[in-house]
Formats: sequence, C-alpha cells, structure tokens
Amino acid sequence: MTSPLKCEHKGRHVANVAVNNIEDTARFTADVKIWCADCGMPFRFTDLRTDIISTRHSNKSVPFGEEARLPVEPMDMDGPVMPELLEHFVSEMPPGTRPTP
Repeated sequence: MTSPLKCEHKGRHVANVAVNNIEDTARFTADVKIWCADCGMPFRFTDLRTDIISTRHSNKSVPFGEEARLPVEPMDMDGPVMPELLEHFVSEMPPGTRPTP
C-alpha cells in the first residue's frame, strides 16, 4: 500500500453507499464514502453543508465531511415508470444485483 503522504490519489478509488429507509417517513437517504484504494486516504465532500441535519437536503458528516448524506427516492415514487425505462436501468445494474422475475 502506498503511503498517504506520497500518494497522488490518481489511481483506483473505492466507494461505499449505504441506503437508509427513514422509519415512518417514506423517505430514504444514501450515505456515501469514498477512499483512495492505493493508500486508504478518505475523500471529503467539499460542496455540502454541515449545519443542517435533514432527510430533505444534502449534507455531510461533521467534523471532516468524509461522508455525504443525500436524500434519494425510488423512481416510481410519483407514479409508475415506463417499462422501457425500467428495463434500461435494470440492464445497467451490475451482474448479480439484477432483480429476478
């Protein structure tokens, strides 16, 4: 593993996303973390606020901003999705993660 002090963070990167169902609200959030896979240095999110805690607005963890907290929702939240559109998105999913009919 490369030393974080010598790494330029230009190689490989790793991301972790945790999707949370906020109980009794019909809301979801996605917590996102990113690291340099070469040295392990966490990335921080630079254009998100830390002064709000909300499931309706994007924000980041305190004090370093290394985790983004993003409001998300299923595409069919406002009504049905066209079958062709759904097929497109399912085809973009990584193998092994696609729903079974």
